[in-house]
Amino acid sequence: TDDYKLIGKDHSKLKKGKHVKIGAFTKLMIQRAKIILDDYTIVGQSCIMQPSVSIETGDQLSTKNLFKPISIGKHVSIGDHCVIQATQIMDYVTIEDHVHVGERAKIEKGVIIKKGSIVPPDTVLQPYTVWEGQPVEFVDHAPPIHQAPMTMMESMFGNFSMFPSDTIEQFKI
Repeated sequence: TDDYKLIGKDHSKLKKGKHVKIGAFTKLMIQRAKIILDDYTIVGQSCIMQPSVSIETGDQLSTKNLFKPISIGKHVSIGDHCVIQATQIMDYVTIEDHVHVGERAKIEKGVIIKKGSIVPPDTVLQPYTVWEGQPVEFVDHAPPIHQAPMTMMESMFGNFSMFPSDTIEQFKI
């Protein structure tokens, strides 16, 4: 029996590869975008994974451009009490293959952790950054948010934004 909790109605948004283990009391917030756990991934106990928000619309909006998943590669281990969150439209978290994330680490939106890296316990990886190494070190800023989805959002909602206005200007191409 699985002791983790899926929060959301659409359980198809959780994509699990072969031999994936998810610890007790872990919460996977799948009412939002997908969570992808590739083969041989282990998620510790009492973790929280929260991908980007979703919007239900009646038009032909392309959700693949707006709602990015939390994507975790093959042979990844995530320690107990970790938080992985990409809570706004177009946010993502990518953890490549053969990565170890130590206990109580916090991985913010827009983070990319490169293949073979080790994230020490209690580490906070800041938003929109790329990390690599054993232990991880800051490598670069993560790729910017693309203009096209933001333009779609502005046309749908006018001046509404989930980002501060100075943040939007920073990412316009």
